[in-house]
Amino acid sequence: MLFSCGNSAGFHTFSKAVFVSLPLSLYSYFDREWSLMVLDKYLTVLDEIIFPAKVYNFQEICVTKDGLLISQNNENNPDFNPSVLSYKLIKFKDE
Repeated sequence: MLFSCGNSAGFHTFSKAVFVSLPLSLYSYFDREWSLMVLDKYLTVLDEIIFPAKVYNFQEICVTKDGLLISQNNENNPDFNPSVLSYKLIKFKDE
């Protein structure tokens, strides 16, 4: 059982799926779209979620029993407020 909060791969123990997120460019990753692929234990792609540029911070991701919490605390986000910690809950489809 692997639990991961951050930008590394993690095993979601609640739905038995593996999550891997990769930026398109190492140095301008917050300015580009990026995706998160949901895989089963056989590495079959179950879903791919495309995230818009300049909104989310994929370095702050946490797996919970309710889904995936992803930070909206990106300084390039037009709705960014440095006084507020903002996260979005991504729920996954049941198998």
